Amino acid sequence: MRSCRLISAMQKNKRTERRTKESVRPQRKKTKREEDAGNVNSPPRYHTFSDPAHIELLRSQLLTWYDEEKRELPWRSLALTEPDVDIRTYGVWVSEIMLQQTQVATVIDYYNKWMKVDFVAGAVDGNVIRVLCRLRAIGADSTSPAVTEALWGLANALVDRERPGDFNQAMMELGARVCTPKAPVCSQCPVQTHCHSYSKVQVKQKENSERLLGKPEKKLLVLSDIEDCMNSGNCPLCPSEPWDDDLGVQNFPRKPAKKPPRVERTLTCVVVRHGEDGEDEFLLRQRPDKGLLAGLWQFPSLLLEEGKSEMKQKRALCSELSGTLGSSLNQSLLHYVGEVVHIFSHIHQTYVVHAVQLHDTDATTQAENAQWISRSALQIAAVSTGVKKILKLYDSMDSQREHTAKKDKKKNTTRVKTEEKPKTTKRPRLAPANHGGRQLSLSSFFKTVKEES
Repeated sequence: MRSCRLISAMQKNKRTERRTKESVRPQRKKTKREEDAGNVNSPPRYHTFSDPAHIELLRSQLLTWYDEEKRELPWRSLALTEPDVDIRTYGVWVSEIMLQQTQVATVIDYYNKWMKVDFVAGAVDGNVIRVLCRLRAIGADSTSPAVTEALWGLANALVDRERPGDFNQAMMELGARVCTPKAPVCSQCPVQTHCHSYSKVQVKQKENSERLLGKPEKKLLVLSDIEDCMNSGNCPLCPSEPWDDDLGVQNFPRKPAKKPPRVERTLTCVVVRHGEDGEDEFLLRQRPDKGLLAGLWQFPSLLLEEGKSEMKQKRALCSELSGTLGSSLNQSLLHYVGEVVHIFSHIHQTYVVHAVQLHDTDATTQAENAQWISRSALQIAAVSTGVKKILKLYDSMDSQREHTAKKDKKKNTTRVKTEEKPKTTKRPRLAPANHGGRQLSLSSFFKTVKEES
């Protein structure tokens, strides 16, 4: 009892502190659309739960369904033996998430801070986003600031004050089992009567049926509020795309269309030297601490710019390499290896790979962000997948060159041996003439040979 009063007091202090902070929080600059629509914290009534009676009914319906239909999961069964079900269940879940890829010593401080957050709060994950967007017909980009803020406001307004943990899990359960991304089972939804998306589907189906029967079209009062909201063109929560009858309730939520990845071509040079132990060493440079592939090591590279010839940009890369190595490097030393394609989520990258073999084993680096790395060290270094692809291409071309060189050497050796072998001429073999055993005179002998030839 004492612990409950303590928790209640802490929650009250937290709410007071939060209201104080919110009262002095600087307001962010609003977009034109938000200014036209009014305060983003107060979205149109159609997208909210303005009637407290509806909120209480939704809570009751959802929790009743959850009590009857919830799945038997290990942490739920364990939580039943704990004195404070909500806090303990939530605490176990948070600890499991935080400890997935982080050491215990690092987690402890963050965990303690996180657990001080008010629990009277809702939870918003992918399932909850989908449920709330369908309940209140929120069809704008679900990742936009306006929608994100509205969804958290809805979650906090709906959460049951007596059973917050169960309510949040019930919302997640509803999204996972009933209000699914595809083929939602609306007939089994415990809060179907509160769902604007479901109501709109029913109205649209009725309108289409009457149209097929040739009945005159008439506006149904059920949709008057949302039609007005959408036609205004100023609501930051309404869908920007037209309703699709084939999608039904799956019109909500809407995700932004993915932008095609931008196309980039990068000139890359594999600089190799022989190490002191006979192992090849590669020149690598470290990327900046921020941005794409932050802090990783890569082969010296230069982003190819449109409108500039590749020859000029090769010259620019050689100039950078010369500064890194502290010695002049002519572009004629670079030989073409091939191209490697590597696709990031937002970039279609093509590496135009060249290579240069330095015979000076004393070549050093003059830059702090560059160093020579042996082949064995490169295999475990902090490099990107793109670098590994480039190295694989270089190795395949290098092996091919060695194979071709050995083949040509063998062919040349065989040709030399063939040319050095002395030529021999065969003398004609004379068949003995059959003269009955008589010995021929010298003139008769030559005459016989001449006739046979």
